[in-house]
Amino acid sequence: MYSKYAEERDNCIRPEGLAQYTNAKDLEKFKHLADDPWIHEAGDRQWAWPAGSQNDRSKVVIVGTGFGGLTYAVRFLLEANLQPSDILFVDNVTGFGGDWYWNRYPSLMCDLESSCYMPLLEETRYIPRHR
Repeated sequence: MYSKYAEERDNCIRPEGLAQYTNAKDLEKFKHLADDPWIHEAGDRQWAWPAGSQNDRSKVVIVGTGFGGLTYAVRFLLEANLQPSDILFVDNVTGFGGDWYWNRYPSLMCDLESSCYMPLLEETRYIPRHR
């Protein structure tokens, strides 16, 4: 039953294994991709707090501030009666939004008709004006 999948997998395996990949952050031409182009909007603010601040007593650390991390915080943690001060978000950028943080375009909108793609609409009472 699974033989066709095993055959297809074997067709995709290259003899050099992991050596076929290059670590992009080691290549000079890709180093700029690690720079945050939006940092000027946040000034010198840092989203990570130093040890010894009140946030070193957080009960939960969420790595990543995209829709997944934010939705998890609201849906599961806040609804489980944790306080916002119990949650520490950690990300390598200076703001929230994940892909939506990085990909900013004039008049950017959700490209799907389905509002379920946009989390927390009921909680925020926000209804998108455009579809």
